[in-house]
Order: sequence, then structure tokens, then C-alpha cells
Amino acid sequence: GRKLVTRPVWNGGLSLTNFTEDWCPYWSRKFNEDHTDPKIVKRVLYVAARHGYLQVFEKYWSQGPQEKLSKLWDKETCSWAAFHGHLEVLKWLRAKGCPWDIQTSAAAAYGVHLEVLQWMRGQD
Repeated sequence: GRKLVTRPVWNGGLSLTNFTEDWCPYWSRKFNEDHTDPKIVKRVLYVAARHGYLQVFEKYWSQGPQEKLSKLWDKETCSWAAFHGHLEVLKWLRAKGCPWDIQTSAAAAYGVHLEVLQWMRGQD
């Protein structure tokens, strides 16, 4: 089986044993707007942001309805992308209306991603 890792192990998260990089795209292929638990989708979005899987966001968005997806992402989604330096994911999320706050900037700084911070500063 595959495991969903939503927090780093050092922060009390699940073990990385059996976790593979293809987990998020795997669940992305199984996604069904009407039958997938929103909590699962939210966690998949966190993993996608963390690993820079822009194609996962694009696929979910194209399957719509967009208003339902936009209720599943939150400031933490942007923070995961910022912390891991995935600027293209962050740009896409913001273009689609995903919220962010000061914690997103803090995440980019903590992850030492100057390019992300510079882009963010130019947005407000």
C-alpha cells in the first residue's frame, strides 16, 4: 500500500517507509469529484504543493467544479509550496485565488527560498 505523509517525521508525522514520490500522482489519477473524501483531497493538495506537483493542481482544477476545489485548499497549501521553493506551483495557486498570509512568507524564509520571497513581495 501507499502512505500519505502530511508532516515531516521529525514533527510527529507518519513514517516515510513505503512512501514513494508517485503517491500523489497515483491518487490524482484516482480522483473523482463526487466520490473522493474532501479530507483526502486536501491532504493530496498539501503533498502536491510540498513536492511541486503542478500537474496535480491542474488536473483537479480541470475536473472542476473549481469552487469546490477552492474550498479545499487554504493558506497552508501556499505555505507548503513556499517552504519547498516551488515558485511555479505558488504562482499557479495564487492566480487561481488560493489564499496566503504572513506565514507563507515565513515558510519561504525558513526554507531559504529568496526567489520565492522576492516574487511574493512584488505581489502585494
